[in-house]
Amino acid sequence: MILAIDSGNTSISFALFDPEKLKQHSPPPQPLAHYTLHNVPSRSPDEYWLTLSSLLRLDNINILDVSSVAIAGVVPEILDILVQAFQSRLKKKPLLISHNAPGLHVSISPSIPLPHSIGADRIANAEAAVRFHNGLRIIVDIGTATTFDIIDSHNSYLGGIICPGLKLSRDILSQATAKLPWVHLNNPPPSVIGTRTEDAIASGLLYGYAAMINGLVQKISTELKQTPNTLITTGGYAHIIAPLISSLHHNDPFLTLRGLASWVASAQE
Repeated sequence: MILAIDSGNTSISFALFDPEKLKQHSPPPQPLAHYTLHNVPSRSPDEYWLTLSSLLRLDNINILDVSSVAIAGVVPEILDILVQAFQSRLKKKPLLISHNAPGLHVSISPSIPLPHSIGADRIANAEAAVRFHNGLRIIVDIGTATTFDIIDSHNSYLGGIICPGLKLSRDILSQATAKLPWVHLNNPPPSVIGTRTEDAIASGLLYGYAAMINGLVQKISTELKQTPNTLITTGGYAHIIAPLISSLHHNDPFLTLRGLASWVASAQE
């Protein structure tokens, strides 16, 4: 089994995949098990190992059956701890995805001057899009930051867009103002026009972000003179925003993890 780990700014997601099922392209393979932990910088390698092995045991899975570990990490300190956690116990060094990792199906456009600056999670997203979708692909990852990544029909990564994330915008709005409350972002309010302050904030964030995504996708299409064949959302808040996005083809909560696992599976063939 392949263990894929997406270590983000807010949370860390783990998923196990069957290497054989990763060879199928349609439908994209689902994980055998998946878990999400809060990103806690003080957590030790032993704590990560014990927590994940205990969760897997509840699902009747032995963590020692893991044959490979792949990580996309955007927080260097946490990345080092995760590598220690699994290398010391499994006696295998986890593979870290990057723009120049061997075995990638996605290529980086020569027009990008600093390819090493592309986040590992964005590379993993692009890899999944290339392996499981065709044509011009736009990925919108709605997490701590909201990112757009564009891959053309030749599997070349063209670049992207980075915006402040929903949670970050919500938290800053509350912290930086005297009277605006912190609001839950569970569901869009029934009306765009809020009659209470809480509804007005939720409307601005949720409908506002959806409008931003719709507008930027249209801008990308205009600039490239092409409508995307595939528009994919992923990330922690994607399930809330996805119903508000025009022309959405897929909301895929496992996109990053699937990209990691499929990269490792093909590299081992």
